[in-house]
Amino acid sequence: MAGAVSALFLLDIKGRILIWRDYRGDVSAVQAERFFTKLIEKEGDIESRSPVVFDDGISYMFIQHNNVFLMTAARQNCNVASILLFLHRVVNVFKHYFEELEEESLRDNFVVVYELLDEIMDFGYPQYTEAKILSEFIKTDAYRMEVVQRPPMAVTNAVSWRSEGIWYKKNEVFLDVVESVNILVNSNGQIIRSEVVGALKMRTYLSGMPECKLGLNDRLLLETQGRTTKGKAIDLDDIKFHQCVRLSRFENDRTISFIPPDGSFDLMTYRLSTQVKPPVWVEAQVEKHSRSRIEILVKARSQFKERSTATNVEIELPVPSDAINPNVRTSMGSAKYAPENDALVWKIKSFPGGKEYMCRAEFSLPSITAEEATPEKKAPIRVKFEIPYFTVSGIQRKLRLNPLLPLLQTRLCHHLHLLSHFRTLKRRLAAGGSLRSPKSFKSYAETCASLLRLCSADGHLSALGLALHGHALRAGVSSDRSVSSKLLAMYALAGHPADRDLFLAERCRPPDLFSRNLMVAYSARSGDLATARLLFDGMPDRNAVTWTLMVDGHMKRGSVGEAAGYFERCPYKTVICFTAYISGFVLNGLHLDALVHFRRMLASGLMPNEVTFTCVLKACVGAGEFELGKSVVGLIVKTNFDGHVSVQNSLITLYLRMGDVDVARTVFDQMEERDVVSWTAILDVYAQMGDLKEARRIFEEMPERNEVSWSTMIARYGQSGEALEAINLFRFMLHDGQRPNVSCLASAISASSGCENLLFGSGVHCHALKVGFETDVFVGSSLIDMYCKCKDVADGRRVFDLIPEKNIVCWNSMVAGYSCNDRIEEAEELFEAMTNRNIASWNAMISGYAENGRFMRALETFDNLLVSELPPSQMTFSSVLLACATLCSLDKGKNLHGRIVKIGIQHEVFIGTALVDMYAKCGDIESTKRVFHGMPEKNEVSWSAMIQGLADNGFAEESITMFEEMKRAAIAPTDPTFLSVLFACSHCGLVDKGLQYFDSMEEIYGISPNTRHYSCVIDLLARAGHLREAEEIISTMPIKPEANSWAALLSACSTFRDEEIGERVAKRLWELEKENTAGYVLLSNIYASCGRWKDVAKVRTQMRRLGKKKVGGCSSIQIRDQFHTFFSWDVMHPKSSKVYDVLELVMSEMTYYK
Repeated sequence: MAGAVSALFLLDIKGRILIWRDYRGDVSAVQAERFFTKLIEKEGDIESRSPVVFDDGISYMFIQHNNVFLMTAARQNCNVASILLFLHRVVNVFKHYFEELEEESLRDNFVVVYELLDEIMDFGYPQYTEAKILSEFIKTDAYRMEVVQRPPMAVTNAVSWRSEGIWYKKNEVFLDVVESVNILVNSNGQIIRSEVVGALKMRTYLSGMPECKLGLNDRLLLETQGRTTKGKAIDLDDIKFHQCVRLSRFENDRTISFIPPDGSFDLMTYRLSTQVKPPVWVEAQVEKHSRSRIEILVKARSQFKERSTATNVEIELPVPSDAINPNVRTSMGSAKYAPENDALVWKIKSFPGGKEYMCRAEFSLPSITAEEATPEKKAPIRVKFEIPYFTVSGIQRKLRLNPLLPLLQTRLCHHLHLLSHFRTLKRRLAAGGSLRSPKSFKSYAETCASLLRLCSADGHLSALGLALHGHALRAGVSSDRSVSSKLLAMYALAGHPADRDLFLAERCRPPDLFSRNLMVAYSARSGDLATARLLFDGMPDRNAVTWTLMVDGHMKRGSVGEAAGYFERCPYKTVICFTAYISGFVLNGLHLDALVHFRRMLASGLMPNEVTFTCVLKACVGAGEFELGKSVVGLIVKTNFDGHVSVQNSLITLYLRMGDVDVARTVFDQMEERDVVSWTAILDVYAQMGDLKEARRIFEEMPERNEVSWSTMIARYGQSGEALEAINLFRFMLHDGQRPNVSCLASAISASSGCENLLFGSGVHCHALKVGFETDVFVGSSLIDMYCKCKDVADGRRVFDLIPEKNIVCWNSMVAGYSCNDRIEEAEELFEAMTNRNIASWNAMISGYAENGRFMRALETFDNLLVSELPPSQMTFSSVLLACATLCSLDKGKNLHGRIVKIGIQHEVFIGTALVDMYAKCGDIESTKRVFHGMPEKNEVSWSAMIQGLADNGFAEESITMFEEMKRAAIAPTDPTFLSVLFACSHCGLVDKGLQYFDSMEEIYGISPNTRHYSCVIDLLARAGHLREAEEIISTMPIKPEANSWAALLSACSTFRDEEIGERVAKRLWELEKENTAGYVLLSNIYASCGRWKDVAKVRTQMRRLGKKKVGGCSSIQIRDQFHTFFSWDVMHPKSSKVYDVLELVMSEMTYYK
């Protein structure tokens, strides 16, 4: 043999170490985890079936027998064939000793296994592997597995490809469709031939003999079956099924029924010969320059939906074999020259749908070539990628387990597992005289205790548990301490206190301290503190465990005062007791108290453990005591507890709250072992920073995810405005088998309200009903908000009424829901019924009045808010300033400005923008400029408000100048900004500049113009007299024009007396808005300006016949906080007679001076 083996590992089916033996000291137990990770990666590689895995200079050679992996790790160059032969012989040795090699037999005989491993290999070199020779000098008694009588095959569905008696604590099924697409494309980019080669891969960890059913889409046509289907079909050729598939059942219910093998297998392989659209389309343009260099331009375009994302994209581009000096640039990902493959490899980690990326490469070529050089072969372009939940062929799959059979078989298999041990136990007792020696009695008692522990793990009192109790009584081992404690635990966990008390009463001696502590522990953990106190008071003696159990039980139930009483009376204040006390304070939100008692613990001379430090760091974060947290970190490093996973997780959270993101990431990177809490903590770091791209990358790399990590990503996507991605993540979470918590459900509902997806929101509501969270106030308030934003106020009110204990958030959500749906009276009624209001309640009413045009009521409600002595928020001032701007109430606006300055929030961007808008709409342009230039920070909304204000008040040239300043400040303009600029250009007559700005929207800034932008451009051209150009734009615009576009053009036709265009435009305007009289009036004015009085009369007659009247204009003024509105020839005002007298006097004076 060329080299020696470093270590031999015995692993279970999930890669966990059962037993391992280190022979040379150059590998560690971590290598087993790395091996299993590589093994899982190999399962996705169809071409790799090797029993050898290489990773980081270590060779792993393995075989699998039943549910056990035998694996050797070696750093030297070993003879693989010899090692594999040796492993097979080791299997035979174990079978000779234990009858059968399984996980159970290894666990039951670990002492014998270690002795055998020492003999069959020495310093990494194989020795004796003959079982008979080994039996001569290793004579330790081994527990031999006995063949248990199996139930009939009709019950278990026994088959040749699956062994019986398989049992897992957690049943899992992994199903994936792996497809490869082969496409032949000509030089014009046309697909000549294409095919899809796919496989349905499964990995099952199921108990018993489960019957599974796989349903493909109903339009699947299996050519080999000779079946025909209606509608669009998928023709699959060369279909091959695993032997476990029952094809006869497919004829009846169109589903594939099978009993799966244990582990990984290919359920079905197929080939699809049809024209397919490749998910990733790659185009390559190659240009050679006089045999000296070659340039390659590659475009990769994703041709699937935006909601999907391709990961680990690898594009292999062939290059000439003699190419040198690569120079590569990519718009996304990284590219590397691989000379060993004569290829350029372009890797993209994440490739979203609907995107296109480019790669440009330049290579040098030798200037001299051989005269008889063979023509270069054109190798194909290879593309590798993964798209979750996506198939090229369109095959949809749904795995369905028999709903009753797996449960029954899991329980049956578990009970058979216990039953086999029980029968073995009885045989040992029937052997006679085996319990006379202390050693045999102890061994027998330990076996009984182990079986009772398995019974108590079920959480219910089974007949087998009762039988074991009776057997222990007959065998005389029930008096053993371990057996009696397991019996006590079995009755306590099963929820049978009467049986527990009867068991205690029947004991020959009173319960000892251990049993009493056990009863106190189960009573405290189940929440029965009264029983726990009764047991505690009746104990003749107590130890540190007793007092700690009472402290911990009361803390976990929120009884902090009683827990403090027990702690102060405790004569054994150990580290564990202090830790339970400190963690209790943290659990109940009393972080400062936890830190006080931590100082007390240090003063007593006790040294904290890793659990103590974890709780103290949480307390520092909760109390905001970051300086103290730094001191605790120093103590952790000094006491060498900084290597524990729980402490490192708390350190990451501490540094995150302190804002030291780099330090938090450093702690994470230096962790030798990470759990799901570690990954979730670092995930939250980037999610809170807003770096969702990095957070998503970490999320995808997590080896295990819990509901907290899912909830974090869903919430952050929803808060960042990416509601669709949040919805997709929630769907993936349910597919992953996770059970969403309250926070996750609330985040998913908020995401559905963000994109107004009522269907998805209703689905989440149904899921909340199933899991029992429908009455939770957080879920309920999110549901109310979702239904109201989706215009389903009735269902929102129904949810509101079903919440038994409503908090103020539920009330505010319902009030806001009524307000935003123009049901302000019902909002007022609900608002008046509220017994407790906060600022959000008042904001909901004020903003509701403002959004529904009831600006006076908004100002009145604001005055009532001031009377209630609640401080207004920024949102309050924003809504009230909007009302002032709409009413042109400058005095009220200045009053509000004074209050804002008094509070000290005038420099906030949100408030400053609202003030700029208010002053501009009230016509006070000087105050507008003063507020704008006094803002320390401005965003695109602030600039847009200033530009709009200048344009509306006639300062069009200043508005355009302000727009140029905005661009110089490197602030990207938005839709409203361009709307204001186009409006200014229209009123200045700057046609060319306006059209230039309009073209730059999409070409430079990527903003698609909407109908309002087109209306401004049409008004710009029409005002300048370019009526035909304006008509051409409105006729050819890519979106449906609004009525204002036609009205602007018709008004210009009236100005320039173009009756031909005016008639056409007026007809189109009438078609869009039949109730609008502006078109009739403008067309009448056009006819009047041209002297066509008959047509004028005809239009007026048509208006009267249709019952249409011109809407009169009105004016309003504010006097002493009251608004007065006047229409033309209005006599409804109570002082109209005096108004007309003054008007007549003014008119006479004007006539006199004229």
